[in-house]
Amino acid sequence: MHPKPSAKGAKKAAKSHKARSGDKKRRLRPDSKESNDVEVQTHINFVNKQMVFVDVLINAVTLGTAKRY
Repeated sequence: MHPKPSAKGAKKAAKSHKARSGDKKRRLRPDSKESNDVEVQTHINFVNKQMVFVDVLINAVTLGTAKRY
């Protein structure tokens, strides 16, 4: 019987593995960070567009209910 690995140990192992794989990637592609930033930026833009869309929907609903009364 092996002793159960604690959650803390597993987390630590995952963290160190992530760090190691990150270092490897950085050595292969120094420009990977820039492309990642672009991805994040497009995601932010997408979220902002969604927010605007939701605002427009809410405005339309409030206008519709206001007209009804």
